[in-house]
Amino acid sequence: MSKTVNGTFNAKVQAQYKNAVSAAEMIVGEQWSLKVRDVADPTAEPPVIGVDDIFSTQVPQTLLVGQTLVIDLYDLGGFDVGAGPGRDNLGTSELCDEVVALQITTERLDEDDETPLTGTLLVGGEGSGACWNSLFNGDDDAKLAMKPNSSIQFLTGYSSAWAVADSSNHLLKLEASGAKVRFKITCARRKVA
Repeated sequence: MSKTVNGTFNAKVQAQYKNAVSAAEMIVGEQWSLKVRDVADPTAEPPVIGVDDIFSTQVPQTLLVGQTLVIDLYDLGGFDVGAGPGRDNLGTSELCDEVVALQITTERLDEDDETPLTGTLLVGGEGSGACWNSLFNGDDDAKLAMKPNSSIQFLTGYSSAWAVADSSNHLLKLEASGAKVRFKITCARRKVA
């Protein structure tokens, strides 16, 4: 049985970091909340679903045609936001078991010369046994194609969200197809145990 819900994701940024080596900027925060209201009963108080951390690229990321970015959603092992890959500025591990919300937005114009971008951002389809496939019905090869100037947002207000596992089901692949792409990504994650 399916159920229709409306949702609002509210977050307060606690810290912003800039990686001096890569110049990538990322926001990391803790203890976020998500309220989702049931459309069938709009008078009911929406449940608050806890979120342990959120990461977000603040500067659009650029991928040239054929380039990929693989994000380890379990421990953010590919990102150094302060004290080494997968650790916050205090050295705490950034581990999670679930993704509660994911938003990706593609840019319309090239930053270099303000010409329209024409590439497609492919989301998912990492292809290995470690591919994060919870959002793709368990399919390691499934991809979502995003044209320039588009946005996707997935969020859940249920007690169990999209699973993430350390040795399997944790690598989210982003790939430029056809031409250069620019995008921003935000992901809210939580630790279940």
